Amino acid sequence: MRSAEEDVLTSPSIAALMVAQARCADVTVTSRSVGTATQLLCPDHPFKVRYNRAFDVDAREPGTPATLLHHARRAETRPLLEVLPESLDDTTRAALVALGLSPLWKVVALRVDTRSLPAPAVVSVPVRRAVPAEALAFGALAVRAYGPAPPGFPSVDSAGEARLWSAFCASGQARCFFAEVEGAPVAIGMSVHAGEVALVDGAATLAEHRRRGCQGALLAHRLDDAQAAGATVAITRTGAASASQRNLERAGMRVYQTREVWGVPA
Repeated sequence: MRSAEEDVLTSPSIAALMVAQARCADVTVTSRSVGTATQLLCPDHPFKVRYNRAFDVDAREPGTPATLLHHARRAETRPLLEVLPESLDDTTRAALVALGLSPLWKVVALRVDTRSLPAPAVVSVPVRRAVPAEALAFGALAVRAYGPAPPGFPSVDSAGEARLWSAFCASGQARCFFAEVEGAPVAIGMSVHAGEVALVDGAATLAEHRRRGCQGALLAHRLDDAQAAGATVAITRTGAASASQRNLERAGMRVYQTREVWGVPA
């Protein structure tokens, strides 16, 4: 039988890590339990999907999806439910559709034990820590690198996103990094540490500099940084069956969790 500490390290609470991440930018996220689910709501950034979402929803629990939908609508934010795949069958899917929800995408969580990281690959792209004095540059580069919202997501509030990314860097609590080409920052990466867990989440490269190894360099650097800082596990999340997932798996990370996201299409 695993201890509570082992459970935290093998399957850390994504909702708790998102709250910890938001705190690093001085952003308030409220958390409430509804059945097995944890619902996050963020009045400062009501359209930031990672801070306005219900995690670990069991669609078999009577009333839980409807209650989560009600809370989201009262908060005037977009309803998003991350549903446990084992709770979905023809009956529960039909019940979610009857509530006005649709399946939007699938997300996977990946993890790696930082105490047994694979040997680092030779990286040709230099990576360095972004210091608080570079906060505005970090925020501006993050917005440019991420670009427009993908299909199915709300439109990007560029000014709000720039402020948020800048706040991560300015606080010094999040660990923010630049990848550089010819001495100029062209990509950003970020990680947040909560106890022994490092959330290695948030990275993007300018379109004209993609496919040059920036993301691989940023990931390797953040994993090494997590190990040096005493984290015993690093986790991240991405779209299922995406190029990002394949890159993460090449770096030694392995899928430990899959969720199906249901919501109201943007």
